[in-house]
Amino acid sequence: MGSISHNQFLVGAVVSDSKNLIGVGIDFEVVGRARPELTRYITNSQDLMVHQSLNQEELLTIIFSAKESLYKALYPIVKKFFGFESAALREIDCGKGEFTIDLITQISEDFGPEKRFQFKGRFLISSQNCLTVLEILR
Repeated sequence: MGSISHNQFLVGAVVSDSKNLIGVGIDFEVVGRARPELTRYITNSQDLMVHQSLNQEELLTIIFSAKESLYKALYPIVKKFFGFESAALREIDCGKGEFTIDLITQISEDFGPEKRFQFKGRFLISSQNCLTVLEILR
């Protein structure tokens, strides 16, 4: 399994044949590409909306990118479209480069608030680029 992503500066791919891994997602975004006027389409009332170590541009970019990585990791499993409103970014640990994202709607029998809903991912912001990676383990 694998995932690919690119922006105007970077291209990346991740692949795995691990038996413990059932999904993987990667996303590159340019910080600021997700404009403030798009916030209502990217976020919902359950997303983390303020972070002491990040400005609003960086925070919105991480939210967007984390939701993209979650989608890329889950879509091959659930085979169903789900939008940004289906997930909420709950926590960001800038020191560890980690985030926690929850599914807030049931997207399949196995994934959502009624069953498996919380996922951990990693992120890095460098040179105005944001990278997020999320693995779904068995």
